Amino acid sequence: MRKFKFNIAAGSILLAFATAASSELSKPACDFIELYESIEGEGSFSDLVTHMPHDVEYCHLADGCDNGLKKRTSPIQITIEDGGSEETRKLFNVNLAYTVNIVSHLSGLKFYLDEYPDTVTGFIHVILVGDSEEIDQTTLVPEFFAKFLKSEKLTCLATNFDWHNADIEYSEVWIKTSISPKKFANCVKEEIFNASGVPGDPLGLDSLYSEDTFSSETFGPPIFQNFDARPLIAMQLIYLDEMVNGQSRAQTEETVKRVIDEFC
Repeated sequence: MRKFKFNIAAGSILLAFATAASSELSKPACDFIELYESIEGEGSFSDLVTHMPHDVEYCHLADGCDNGLKKRTSPIQITIEDGGSEETRKLFNVNLAYTVNIVSHLSGLKFYLDEYPDTVTGFIHVILVGDSEEIDQTTLVPEFFAKFLKSEKLTCLATNFDWHNADIEYSEVWIKTSISPKKFANCVKEEIFNASGVPGDPLGLDSLYSEDTFSSETFGPPIFQNFDARPLIAMQLIYLDEMVNGQSRAQTEETVKRVIDEFC
């Protein structure tokens, strides 16, 4: 058995913005929240955090997914279908390692690759799509996957399933390997992060990695390896013990406000 755990020095400065799971907010995180809320037009940071776990893209249930809080409760097994080159797989491995190190630190989640214990009920299935892929990959939603393949706009996404009402916590991540190395690297980080329990992007942004800063003016949130402080602090807050799967948007916002008031 091999635990999928990494210690990468590049993350040390980044992680100053969010301490380990279920602990108080750091001083830099509190400073960032104060600066965010001081900018006219941005609203409260609690609004931002509440949006991210409750607005789920690409739900795949016949009756639709509810918008209750969703966070993972089980260690995660990552499986990979590789349709790219050897260089692409190396790029994937590096960015996957970087991302799960951060997610594990913020959420307390454990990740496994290859062998895993029987107690694992969390899965992220990654499909790296080559240029000439046939629609024969192992996906639970083949019709939507076919649309993804044909789309010129979509290059990567995480498909989310209603895991807080199910025994299995399952997501799929699809990434086209024909895109640029920089875009590919960002896709790996963004979609693994989304599939780990933060399915929504920050309000007003199309991605966790936009360098357009805040919507009202150029401010420049801290950017580390394309992660900015917003999703990092949000993930730490979402994975607090006080946050319960299935709780309402209003309950999430109330908890976030209380934690910010207590530690900042």
